Amino acid sequence: APITTAAPTSAAPTTAAQSCDHHVVTIGNSFSPAWLEVRAGDRVCFLPFSAHNVVQTDAVGSCTADPSPTFGSTTLGQYVSHVFSQVGTFSYMSAPHCGGSMIGVVHVGIAAPPRRPTSPAPNTTAAPTSAAPTTAAPTSAAPRATGC
Repeated sequence: APITTAAPTSAAPTTAAQSCDHHVVTIGNSFSPAWLEVRAGDRVCFLPFSAHNVVQTDAVGSCTADPSPTFGSTTLGQYVSHVFSQVGTFSYMSAPHCGGSMIGVVHVGIAAPPRRPTSPAPNTTAAPTSAAPTTAAPTSAAPRATGC
């Protein structure tokens, strides 16, 4: 899959950021979220600030760049957008700060089936039935007089 990037900027491009399913930002010297669960076909947008970049690594926790990356950019401050279509675990780092554990992971699960309505929570009380009550219901009619 081609790597999708935009020119370095201090703010994410408005139209690209709005079309993302998930965002990863940098806070200090860490990614937030550092672990991201997505579905196959989801677009993740990485919004690093000027001192950081997003470089795919060869293994989770590694500071070695993947020799054949499918996403990322070595340019500092580079906005990165990528559709994760393959199920698996993808790791990345900020190259200038990886030694300080500035790493992240995107875990891609299978695409979800179409959503179905959820069933209501089970009822813990007895449901009313159509059976006749065991006692007679009060009436507003007056008692009848019996004659001789």
